[in-house]
Amino acid sequence: MRYDRTSSPPGESRALNGAGHRPKPRDANDILRTEGAAALRRIWDSAASSPMPVPEPPANHGPVQNADNEIQRLASLSATQYEQERKAGAKKLGMRASILDAVVKAARLPQDSKGQGRPFVMPSIEPWPSAVDGAELLNELRATIGRHIVLPSGTVETLALWAIHTHCFECFPISPRAAITSPEKGCGKTTTLDVLNHLVARPLQTSNATVSTIFRVIEIAKPTLLIDEADTFLNENDELRGILNSGHQRGGQVLRTVGDDYEPRQFSTFAPAAIAMIGRLPDTLNDRSVIVSLRRRKPSEKIASFRSDRAEHLAVLARKMARWAIDHERRLAESDPDMGELENRTADNWRPLFAIADACGEKWPARVREIANQTVKAAVEQSVKTQLLEDIRSIFSGETALLDRISSQDLVDKLTAMDGRPWAEWKSGRPLTQNTLARLLGPFEIISGTIRLPDGRTPKGYYRSAFDDAFSRYLPPQTATPPQPNNHGHCGALQDATRENDVALSETPQSNNHGYCGGVALSNPPVGESGDVDSDEAPPTAPEPVQDGNGHRHQNGDADYEATGACRWHPDKPAHAALAGMELCRECYERFDRAMNEPTPLPRRK
Repeated sequence: MRYDRTSSPPGESRALNGAGHRPKPRDANDILRTEGAAALRRIWDSAASSPMPVPEPPANHGPVQNADNEIQRLASLSATQYEQERKAGAKKLGMRASILDAVVKAARLPQDSKGQGRPFVMPSIEPWPSAVDGAELLNELRATIGRHIVLPSGTVETLALWAIHTHCFECFPISPRAAITSPEKGCGKTTTLDVLNHLVARPLQTSNATVSTIFRVIEIAKPTLLIDEADTFLNENDELRGILNSGHQRGGQVLRTVGDDYEPRQFSTFAPAAIAMIGRLPDTLNDRSVIVSLRRRKPSEKIASFRSDRAEHLAVLARKMARWAIDHERRLAESDPDMGELENRTADNWRPLFAIADACGEKWPARVREIANQTVKAAVEQSVKTQLLEDIRSIFSGETALLDRISSQDLVDKLTAMDGRPWAEWKSGRPLTQNTLARLLGPFEIISGTIRLPDGRTPKGYYRSAFDDAFSRYLPPQTATPPQPNNHGHCGALQDATRENDVALSETPQSNNHGYCGGVALSNPPVGESGDVDSDEAPPTAPEPVQDGNGHRHQNGDADYEATGACRWHPDKPAHAALAGMELCRECYERFDRAMNEPTPLPRRK
């Protein structure tokens, strides 16, 4: 029998008050005073031996395990998306929809951090509720990405496979970087990253984060790094390149000391990364990447403008990718795809994409291997072309003179004479030819044409200025100053500065350093070996040229001239011809002849 404070044990007398009722004890002191210690002990023992009622657990309506993450996910949705998921979200969290509205609204409000930024929140993706067919998913990705970006053949498939890999990258020992490159601005690199931001797992867009921030975020959240405009900072940031290089492989990490005790701690760097930049990635990163080459869209190529606030169709694809990755996680982790002829690091980079394509099936296994072989072949050719540009630049910056033009044959001869280069045994043991050289330079928009050499020949060749754009885009700057020529008064070939219209240059008041013009037309008259110039005599004025049957213009020298003396401007040299009644040596005569075939005509005296 259980006793409470108002009951009396059996056999115990009941003391009555004046009204005939036993007074109700107020606490243990009352019981002790009125009923004694024995009664208090019996009540205590009885209460201790009675089982306490256990409250029933609340009904389980299936609330999510981590409510904070679910609320943050709902808060990150657009108004339309939230309205669609509002009731289901409230049911999952076990709360009324009106309460959920208030909680989500509070989560969306900016926190007052007194200028210290906002808390770091990594958006999560809710997997698609049903199983997803991999081949259909890749077909959808290819079509959707192609709606917003103009990509060369094979590039859109590479981007689709890489996006899926971000949802399951931990199944593989290697996470290839996506090198999103273009030869110039306006090719869609930023748009590509914006599209990926809605497709990849845990996207983190950054263009100027510190290295310590990056590896700490990787340690916490394993994000997909989306780095834009890397050409503005990556080449100069050795530490960031080291983080991106080490994060290519599982187990990549950095060691740092933390806390007041300087405790050594390891931070993981293993995470997917897409890097967009103009030009080529640094060699160490390029070797760890699959290449996504972009090009500028033609006016005839139509695309749908991408708006990040209208990307619900991409969110659906991201959920499908998340579900597909979960369902195929074990198969991908155990996969060992056939890499064909690919080997070493190239095979490492493509292995995750091959495994995903094999798991998706249909035409994708064969298609990804075709794309990989084409990409690798193009990369090898690009490497050879870069080496060709380096060698041509060294030829133009020759040992004794700065060339401003060279014939195709002379260029080929100089290339094949180089030691340790492939040009002497280019194909089947045969040397590089002029036609092959033209084909290699064609992608750089460097085209050969008829040029005039100092000796009067007009072969096919190249102007130095035609290489300037390719040199600046694909080669590092030259650190050594090329040797300066000294032709003792010869102006050499005049620079082809204006191809379309002849522009007369004004006179320069400074001396021309013994007549060498450094690739531009001279305004001052030539001088002799001693540097003296007859200031009383005006420089010769070029007469009107004549045009031969090949379309080349030549100075019309005095027809009845017979050599009788020395050159007007170089008295130590015999006269070769006369123009406008003045005797000229061969070099001065050819100078006027060359000037007539250059866009910049000989300056005339005012």
